[in-house]
Formats: sequence, structure tokens, C-alpha cells
Amino acid sequence: MKKYVLGFLLVSSLGLAACTSNDSEEASVSAQSTEQTTTESTEEEPEATFEDGVFDNDSFTLTYEDAQIINSPMEDGPGLYVTYTLKNKLDENINPQEILDTVVIATQENDTSEVDLPNNYYSLDAFGPEEDTDTYNEQVDKENAVSDDLKPGKEVEIVNSFGLDNKENPVQLQMLIDPEAEEYSDPYEIKLEDLEEIPEPEGEEKAETEEETPTEENEEPESNESTEQEETFVPEEPGVDSDIAQRYQDAIENKGMSEDEAYDYANAPYIDEDAEEELEGGEYYDYEDEDDFDDEISEEEAEANIEQVEQFRKNFKEENGREPTSGEIQSQW
Repeated sequence: MKKYVLGFLLVSSLGLAACTSNDSEEASVSAQSTEQTTTESTEEEPEATFEDGVFDNDSFTLTYEDAQIINSPMEDGPGLYVTYTLKNKLDENINPQEILDTVVIATQENDTSEVDLPNNYYSLDAFGPEEDTDTYNEQVDKENAVSDDLKPGKEVEIVNSFGLDNKENPVQLQMLIDPEAEEYSDPYEIKLEDLEEIPEPEGEEKAETEEETPTEENEEPESNESTEQEETFVPEEPGVDSDIAQRYQDAIENKGMSEDEAYDYANAPYIDEDAEEELEGGEYYDYEDEDDFDDEISEEEAEANIEQVEQFRKNFKEENGREPTSGEIQSQW
């Protein structure tokens, strides 16, 4: 009986020891699992933040600096020109354009909808016409800074232009803080009424066109005589120097003659009406072969007259923004 009891106690003791051992192993596994979870949780990358216009994560810091409303002649409406500072926090290059395309979005409300603003607004000509090479090249440099890779530890000023839906409602700027969950930050509001607006630049071509277009009050009808003179110039009085100079200019610009041909053509007209027909088909007079000239001037006199006409044309264009007509040139002599 004692042996039986002892045997039972021994078995029970072993069973209890086994249970105790199993419980210890389970507790150890549980502790290890908890420790591993805690470690993994600690090792996860911290969440990106976007506060007061500053977006920050482990890779870079993107800081909103300011914005302007621009009006490019190449676009149908206004745009929002945003300037940032980008700092690279990695040990390798980063590309500013990729960051702007994947991280930054801008939205704006109108009367019916909330609109995603496109970030490809053309801005190269928004601060000056393309003829203004200094301003144009400055904008080209800024665009290049966006497309060029940024080295480790460096920072650069970059710009991004959005097409505005309207100029009344504010623009909401947001950043992608969790790419896996496609979660964006709370919006950073840009109030358009607080921004400077850059008016649309006027290039030289546009300015000249506006000067040439008369207003309704000052518009004067063109006479048939002036139109005819522009198409075909025929001297009325032989020996008038301005007529000879104008014929020379007409031969160069409208008839495609060489300088020698134009000189002969300009000095030849004062013979008879039938002779004018000989000019058709690109032919021209050789005054040395004609015996019935009413008048003739020397080459030096012709060149002096031409210079005088050219100076008048230049002064007239500077004052009026267009070339003078034949009649206007004749009226000066």
C-alpha cells in the first residue's frame, strides 16, 4: 500500500513537473512574442508629418515658402506659382520632380465641386516675355533645379505651378504621409487674396500689334490711292528724288531684284507709258541703253536719297510702331 502511494505520488510529482515546465515554456514564448512585437513596432519608420507648411520624413524635408498668382500667355487662365525649399536627408540622391509628382497635391473648390489642380502650368514666360532673356533664363534655371537630382545633405529652392480653377476660393495643399494606406495630411490653406498677382507679360510682337490697331475713336478709313500705291508704285512727276528712292526700295522688297537691278529700275521710269509694260516678267530697264530719259541722277545722289528714305522709315516706325506707306514717304518731300 505504501509502495502504491509512493508510486502515485511520484507519478503525480512528475506530471506536476511536466505541467510546470509546459507553462514556463508557454510563458517564455509569449514573452518573446511580446518582446518581438514591441521591437518590430519600435523599428517601424516614424510617420511623416506636415505641419505649418513643413513636410518631414526620414528621407527629406519639403518646406513651403510662398506662392504667387501668375498669368502665362500660353495658358487660358491663371496659375499658382509655389516655391519650396527641399533638403535631402539620405545618403543618396533624390529627384525633386518625383517628390512633387508623388507627394504633393493641391485642390480647390468651385460652386459645384472640389477640383484637383494640375501641376503642369506653363510658367517660363509668366514673369516676362521670351524676348526678356534674363528673366526667361532665370525661370529655365528654376525648372532645371526641379528635374536635376539633389545630392545627399544638400538643399535647393524648387518651384511648382498649378493651374487654378478660379481666383476666389483658397487652395488646399496636402502631402502624402502614408503611401501604403494612401493617407494624406490635413490641408495647408493658401488664401489667394493674400498673394501677389503677376500680370500677363506683353511681348514686343503683341505691343506692336496693339499700336497698329486703331481705336474706334481714332480709326481713319484708308484711301484707295494709298492702297494702290502700296501695291504698285508709279511716279507721277519725273525727276522727283523720293520717287526714285521709293522705286528702288520697291524693287528690292517686292520684286526681288538685286541692288544693281533695282538701281537701273529706279532710274529708268521716266520715258513713256508703254515702256512700263516691259517691267512685267521680272525685266528691268538698263538706263545706259535708253536715249529718251527725261531725267537721270547719279549713283551717289540715288544712294543719298535712299539713306534719307531709310532714316525716315526708321523714325516713323519708332514713333508709330509700323512701316510707313508709300504715300506717307512721298509726303515728306
